[in-house]
Amino acid sequence: MAIVALGTGRPIRGTAFSPSPLPTSAELWVADICAGDTHLLALTRDGRVFVVGDGEEGQLGLGTQRVEVDVLTEVPIVGRVSVESIYTGPVQSAALSQTECFMWGGGHYKPYTVAMPAGYVAHRLACGRSHTIALLRKTSSEDHTGLHVATWGLSSEGALGHGDVDDISSPRIIRFFESCDPKMVAAGDQHSAALVGNGDVYVWGNYAGSKHNEFIPLKVRLKGVQRVWCSATATFAFDFMENLHSWGLARHTAILGQGDTKDHRSPKPIGVLCSDAPVKSVCAGSSHAALLLENGSVFAWGSTENGKIGMENKGSVLKPVHFEYARYVCGLACTANATYFLTRIPIFGTSLEQLGYVPPAIFQIVNTLMTDVNCRHEGVFRRSGASDQVNSIARRMDRGEAMPTLHHESVHTLADLLKKYLLELPDPPICRSALATFTSAVSDSSYTVRLERLWHEIHRLPSVHQTLLKLLLEYFRKILSYQEENKMGAKNLAMVLLPALLGPSCMDDFQSIGFYNRIVMTLVDLGADWFKDENKLLEHQIRWLVDQRDLATHMLRFIRDGVGKFDFEVLQQLFFASGGHVRLVDCMWRLSAELAVEEEAVEQAATNELPDPGGGVESGEAAQSEGVAQG
Repeated sequence: MAIVALGTGRPIRGTAFSPSPLPTSAELWVADICAGDTHLLALTRDGRVFVVGDGEEGQLGLGTQRVEVDVLTEVPIVGRVSVESIYTGPVQSAALSQTECFMWGGGHYKPYTVAMPAGYVAHRLACGRSHTIALLRKTSSEDHTGLHVATWGLSSEGALGHGDVDDISSPRIIRFFESCDPKMVAAGDQHSAALVGNGDVYVWGNYAGSKHNEFIPLKVRLKGVQRVWCSATATFAFDFMENLHSWGLARHTAILGQGDTKDHRSPKPIGVLCSDAPVKSVCAGSSHAALLLENGSVFAWGSTENGKIGMENKGSVLKPVHFEYARYVCGLACTANATYFLTRIPIFGTSLEQLGYVPPAIFQIVNTLMTDVNCRHEGVFRRSGASDQVNSIARRMDRGEAMPTLHHESVHTLADLLKKYLLELPDPPICRSALATFTSAVSDSSYTVRLERLWHEIHRLPSVHQTLLKLLLEYFRKILSYQEENKMGAKNLAMVLLPALLGPSCMDDFQSIGFYNRIVMTLVDLGADWFKDENKLLEHQIRWLVDQRDLATHMLRFIRDGVGKFDFEVLQQLFFASGGHVRLVDCMWRLSAELAVEEEAVEQAATNELPDPGGGVESGEAAQSEGVAQG
């Protein structure tokens, strides 16, 4: 996830007319954002809260009268509890854990705990300028009475909904909603709103729906509402007919999106086409507003000043317009003069360096493919899956949706999905910049030298590329263990996976294609052992040398001729084969000594002659061999 911004105001440097990423936001795994007039809150997946912006009234929550923060800074929540949701008002901030409510701002410079009525915990919040509204639930699991609405704060305009103008310092339940099954609450500067189970919306306070303030909830003439939101002086509602309505004070701006800058005292459809997906959220600044659809599309309207809706200063946009370049948006927030998007970086087509990690969905795909049943499928990478299904799953992955349950019948589709991901990487698992050195490594005529040089080249790759390569090679190695059933030998596998591991462009280099195949075949041969310590590499080198009977025979003759008789050609061949690896040479000496003893024992058994205990020539040679072996 990354946060990008449009407009002006801290932390944006200058004015951003196109989305500008906030520094470090992609590194924090941000799960949600919300904003007040001049500050932005961000909630991470591990339950931490970060803040950036200006905060003269303590809305930054950093414990001092610090009013300027240029980078996302962690808020010290009381007790270091894991936060589940965050909320903001113009000058307030709040956070909910599973059992506690924390607030700061409005003159409080560090988070403090808000006590709910006995037997209740806060389920959702909405913050106004100087009041707060909450949905409460009973702490008892046996209570099934549903949610309750509570308010506290300043009530000079009737925003608390208790029928009076008395200020309340702690949450008090509004009895009016005890039989209404409340589902959602929202707060403006001086008014509040609540959505109940039958789709009705109630508002109270100074909400511009009447000529005077309402001190108790008043039902709005609107039916079948799914969601409700409030800006400072306006209210927005989305109904089951997929219409977005707005009403309230425009204050000579186009914030209502009605095609004019007039006030509207009753709900009126904005006219934005929401047939593609339901409205997920609506937010507003001082003179602009934006909405986010469930499919990630963004619409905005209002003042274009300072680029806060992505346009040059062109007055006001009276009706919602679509953000063409806002893709994969999953969160939206507006300050007075800026718009912030929480963007989900797509999996397909995004480089490993940009993400900084291998996407968890790729681990899920490979782990599913690695099951014994799936590894036995014939032609797992040769046979194509359903392209429509592959593309559909890829789009879902890019939107961050849950992966479908993948049974063994869809193994070919799943394999194609993995290939699609690898082929669309801007830089393949084996980086283009490293391809020349990999090619040079496998061009050596000695297999053991090739292993050692490849080992060093692999460990020079960026760590995220090593992680992906290790995952893939572990899977490919397992496929080879079932090659009798899946008909995918090393050559077949290398041929199919060559463009996926080295990039599609390598298929156009006909002069080097043989070396590229050798790279992939050698990598697959050792599998995940490439990423173990150097002893594992040595083990593979020795295993290969044991199979080289000619070299072993040379070593045997060398030892039998006497340790003092150095055969330069034999030594040259030995070091050539070992790459000058001292430990490997020592192992070869031991191997040859053991072969000498074994051969002598075979010869003795063939002639039915027992070794001379008196220390004859043969036993002396054996002792000499044993001495070399113990060397």
